[in-house]
Amino acid sequence: MPKKIGKHLFLWSELRQNIIDEHIKHRPGTRPWSWWHLEDRELRREGESEAFYLKRLRLLLPGEKQPKEDLGPKRVECIVLLSFLVS
Repeated sequence: MPKKIGKHLFLWSELRQNIIDEHIKHRPGTRPWSWWHLEDRELRREGESEAFYLKRLRLLLPGEKQPKEDLGPKRVECIVLLSFLVS
């Protein structure tokens, strides 16, 4: 495993829940880019929104509401994770 990937995985494992909690405050029904890239998840079906994927696999967190509109596959950068990755 490349050294950089190992660092990303370590940071993700340490900060995962905080990053997800902060992310869904602003974009419920979606997950940060790190969740999609660093976790072993079933792939989304073609054309499937993040919200529908999370609902279908019962991955929405308690109290998390689905967005009123489909936000699509936009990436939301998490400042907490990025600050660690840049340093």
